[in-house]
Amino acid sequence: MGLDILCFIACALVLSGFSVFFALGGVADRNEILHRAKQPEGKKLLIIIGAAELGIGIYGARLFGIGYDWVAFFALASYLLAITPEDIRQHTIADAATLTFGVLFLLLRLSRFQTVELIDALLGAAVGAVLLGLPYLIRRSSIGLGDVKILAVCGLMLGPIGVITFLMRAFLAIFVYSLVQLIRKKVTLHSETPFAPFLLLAALI
Repeated sequence: MGLDILCFIACALVLSGFSVFFALGGVADRNEILHRAKQPEGKKLLIIIGAAELGIGIYGARLFGIGYDWVAFFALASYLLAITPEDIRQHTIADAATLTFGVLFLLLRLSRFQTVELIDALLGAAVGAVLLGLPYLIRRSSIGLGDVKILAVCGLMLGPIGVITFLMRAFLAIFVYSLVQLIRKKVTLHSETPFAPFLLLAALI
């Protein structure tokens, strides 16, 4: 096995570790995280996250081969996977997860040693922040600040054009889901919908 392959596998393991860490509570007390991991719900979450990371890694390898694009795809999916459980349970996004993966995304872009990569990353973050930041300022009841931060961080990886199409796919998925749930009378027009799961879906399609 070549050195490059080993490096990419190491990156995947690190990203998976961060994903599991933040899915279990992140920067909470270490004993609390260990306690959660030992509980039935925590064990189930570990299995789900682990299986999802494995599946995403294989899926990404089929799409991109083993290389930079695969790592970028895997990093983005790992972040969204890490924040999805808490968003579903409590409609909250841990700032620590967003900050940690934001730094990782920026370092990954800088690893190509091209000025254009840094410019593209910063423009992507700015566009992502504006796309949801303006609606947040206009009507805060419809969009949370955490959602604005998510899209800004994803923009670091996706760039300005990529983050626009990414958001469009997520909104389309939310529309279809909400329409089906409304027809089934499972939600109302005022029901709160978690954003992270649909961003994860948008990253995978």
